[in-house]
Amino acid sequence: MLNQIRLLRAVLPHEFRAARTGPLYVAGAAALVIAGAPAAFSVRLEAGAGIALMRIATVLGVAGLAFLLDDPAAHSTEVNPVPRWMRHLARAAAGLAVLLPVWGVCATALAHAVPGGADVLPLMDLAAEGGTLTLVCYAFILLGLRLSAGVTGSVLAAPGLIILVVVLVSLPDTATFYADPAGPGWEAAVRRWRWLALAALAACALQIGRGWSSGLRRPIATRARTASARE
Repeated sequence: MLNQIRLLRAVLPHEFRAARTGPLYVAGAAALVIAGAPAAFSVRLEAGAGIALMRIATVLGVAGLAFLLDDPAAHSTEVNPVPRWMRHLARAAAGLAVLLPVWGVCATALAHAVPGGADVLPLMDLAAEGGTLTLVCYAFILLGLRLSAGVTGSVLAAPGLIILVVVLVSLPDTATFYADPAGPGWEAAVRRWRWLALAALAACALQIGRGWSSGLRRPIATRARTASARE
């Protein structure tokens, strides 16, 4: 394990160059523009408008993660000495390292644009919404990678995330996820986000157990066949 971690440090630059970071940077920039525009132009927002912009920026940022684990060369890198799950984990962590500061800047900018700032914006609950959407996105990515033999998780994650958000926005008030903090349905919506987070976490664990474990066996079999051919 320690040897694999050392090897991971050696291949990290190559992994980050191979990762599709362009969509993440574009999505992060769009989120910063949307959330920062009111403060930049000295526009004062009501709390509801600030929350709506924060949610839009969050969805944009999370959508940028959908392409990060795509690996068109997955079939040719099966014999990489670093297991695929470790390389995927490194890419996912790198994506969060980009997304979290972007989210923080967006939240700070909107807090300056809303009178009362963080006192009237439920930033912790909004952060929980973003974390839940991130888990959902990674669950879609893992399923997409499993179905495409490790090549393109975004083919399922990008449309899946968009469709999910549209469905959540379209739900009636009695079942809504995107509730108004000042309304009577806020606490119930927070509980629904928690249940969705648990479901997404379980889906991630299921895909890791089924998909990545089988992916670890293929490189071993490939190396065994290579060694036999050399003999």
